[in-house]
Amino acid sequence: METLPRASYGFFSDYTKSLRLWFKTGYKSELKGIQIEHVLNGATKEPISLNDYRLYVQKKEHSGENLEFHYWLQNYKRRFDALPADQKERSPPPTEKLVSNFSKTPDEKVNNSGQPFREEVNTTIEAFFNIESLKALNLPSHISDYTVYCSSQTTHPDVFEAAHEQIYTFMKERSVKQFIHYSVQNIRNGYVVFQLAYGAISFALIPMLLFNTYSMHMSRWSRAFLFMFVFFCCLGVLSAKSGFCILRSLFKVRQVPAYNISLADKQHPTKLVRLNRVEQQDLESNNKQVNINLTRVLEEEVIKYHRQMAFHIICTSLFAALAVAAIGVSITNENDPMPMPPN
Repeated sequence: METLPRASYGFFSDYTKSLRLWFKTGYKSELKGIQIEHVLNGATKEPISLNDYRLYVQKKEHSGENLEFHYWLQNYKRRFDALPADQKERSPPPTEKLVSNFSKTPDEKVNNSGQPFREEVNTTIEAFFNIESLKALNLPSHISDYTVYCSSQTTHPDVFEAAHEQIYTFMKERSVKQFIHYSVQNIRNGYVVFQLAYGAISFALIPMLLFNTYSMHMSRWSRAFLFMFVFFCCLGVLSAKSGFCILRSLFKVRQVPAYNISLADKQHPTKLVRLNRVEQQDLESNNKQVNINLTRVLEEEVIKYHRQMAFHIICTSLFAALAVAAIGVSITNENDPMPMPPN
């Protein structure tokens, strides 16, 4: 089993990342040192395990064919390399060069019946490179045409390298990053709305408090409640922007993502593995649900990220609350005479 790099999460040095997450549109959460290889090799645990990623690409991103093709090709390479030399010679590497305007079609007169794994390659082409297939890969047309053409000439694994590089780049640069961004969140949208609601209510109470205390020339200390209102306002808004609940992070649990809640999750794990043709040891998640709504966080890197996020949210809320309360208390008109009522 591959070992994950253990990164340090500085409470102060990484504060700018939290600020960008809260206030910069499009900025994504990230975990230090976690790469696509760690996820695909099964080195990560809940909530960023390979099983979680498989569910994400199937139910959220709807690109499960990329992961299935990746594992098929890795397995196919191992089996092809294990062939005797005389069988490998029947399927040499493709000689055709990939160019941006490639558009050749397979030659039906080519005799390829004696090549190893010919039937499997034909089935794979039909499954992943036929535009009418439900599992068709989202590839540029020249790469798809190149793969189909070369596969009619040889069954060498290099036939699929261009297509694999394309989908692997997509998974590395976009899919896994989006997956991690969603996985480090520990609440669903319903709780995000709740946090925004109590943040908005707390914010609405601030001008009401200021108006009443100043218009009635009340004691400056009556505005000390500003601390509580500002604190809960910031706490709610920042937590919602982070998709984060401090209480859940303390208990190392998270809400099951909405895209994972379906009848399909009640299937036996081995059935899920069989449907996706991925090896059992690659999909074990080590996860134990607390109940139907919550699941445990087992990955140490995610736990460290949650500690850091909780610290940043609490400290930012405290600082903002202290600053506003200090200003509100320092400015007072309690000693000024009340205005005379009109005659």
